[in-house]
Amino acid sequence: MLFTAMSIAIEKKVEGLSFLERYYSAQKDQGIARNVGEVVLRALPGLEKRFDVEIASGFSEALVGRVHAEYDFGAIDGRLVADDGEFIEDMLIRSRDISYKSVDEDPEMTFLAERSNAEIGELKLQQSMLLEGAGATLIKFSPMTFELAHRPDLLKKAHQRPELGRSMVRVSHWDGTRMHILTRSLDRSDLELLETTAEAVLGHVFEDQSSIGMLRDNILRQMTLEEARQLLDTLCETYEKALYLRTGLDSEQGALAPDNIDLLCFVESRPEILSNIKNEVKDFAPHCRSYIEFESLLNACLYRHLALYEELLRGRSYGSSTISESASGAGFRAMESGTTYSMCGYIVGSEIKSQISLQTGFEIINSDSERKQIVDKLTAEKRKGSCLSCGEGGDVFGCGLCAACNQIWCDEYVKYGRGLEIHEVSRRSGKLSKRAAKKATRAENKNIKKARNVLREQNNQKWEFFRKRR
Repeated sequence: MLFTAMSIAIEKKVEGLSFLERYYSAQKDQGIARNVGEVVLRALPGLEKRFDVEIASGFSEALVGRVHAEYDFGAIDGRLVADDGEFIEDMLIRSRDISYKSVDEDPEMTFLAERSNAEIGELKLQQSMLLEGAGATLIKFSPMTFELAHRPDLLKKAHQRPELGRSMVRVSHWDGTRMHILTRSLDRSDLELLETTAEAVLGHVFEDQSSIGMLRDNILRQMTLEEARQLLDTLCETYEKALYLRTGLDSEQGALAPDNIDLLCFVESRPEILSNIKNEVKDFAPHCRSYIEFESLLNACLYRHLALYEELLRGRSYGSSTISESASGAGFRAMESGTTYSMCGYIVGSEIKSQISLQTGFEIINSDSERKQIVDKLTAEKRKGSCLSCGEGGDVFGCGLCAACNQIWCDEYVKYGRGLEIHEVSRRSGKLSKRAAKKATRAENKNIKKARNVLREQNNQKWEFFRKRR
């Protein structure tokens, strides 16, 4: 799953809601408090910290390179818990329910449900390790579903990376206080290479030679945390040697140069990009009317910044442009090439065109021809609906704007390479949105009513004055 937990306990846990739903709710509450000038009483540093870690780890799994990650979790009453207060079991059960739904829709996805159940079984074993004391260690090989290597479409739906032949090796170590999860990717793998590695380093022979059988197999040891890290290094080195003997290719965890980059280190080496994501989310979250709207905008935000990271991996820089502008330009280029990203259970890249178009301004696309091509694409489609800017009904373009508002947006973009935000389009059009118009009407009616009451009161006072004089 994309959001896997790292933070401190929140003040009030909302049962049944995913991390993202709780994060959205918290950001909306914070935004409302800021807008009315109130002190924010429900501070949620745990959710903020978890968001940071989840985005960095998710990005490292979405890009092409090698995964080298380590996370840790606490425990409450024998159950592993994320630092924001959510039990890991709740997350895995939610993931399993989603996999069951996928199987209902497509019986060929049965393997996804099997993997979800295997992950829950792994969690139960991890929690049983809490009773064994410090040093309990579990080694897991998590292979790609090689039996479906001829069906990359199904594997991608299950958030696997068939184009990389990616498997994972995972070590869970209980130090007496925290459960450490150490993970490495093994690319260009197959079951034979994984079996050779496990037998050479651990002396372990898998009884079930299938992908799901290997995933279900538990290798238990006693060691220190540092020994667990060294063991994982040895497993990777042994795998690299086995791959070299077969292919003659030098690699790091199966990744060949120039893609043999430690992705988590690379992502975290650009903290200004991760901060920009949070800043954008904090800007739009309070204005979202529902979680669905928030998730849609978040999807576009993540896509744009992932595309920027991908371009940076290829040697491109964003120069003097702002991060948001550079990310928008990279997002459009990725969108035009049909790129999608899988953040280990969270797909970003579908249905993002209008969100990217109307999100923060973008100036990275500098040539007039490129700008005009973008404008032509935005105006090529028409449908019935209400304008996102002024609220008028009728024909709107694919970007969601009516002809007049779309012209304002396009003129600004073609001339300056800058995309206007919705409120600015509305201001320049001179039109009030339906919501603003209703609000103004209510305010006017309220003032009229108030004036009438004042006038009536004045007349009553005059009549009372004359009555007393009589």
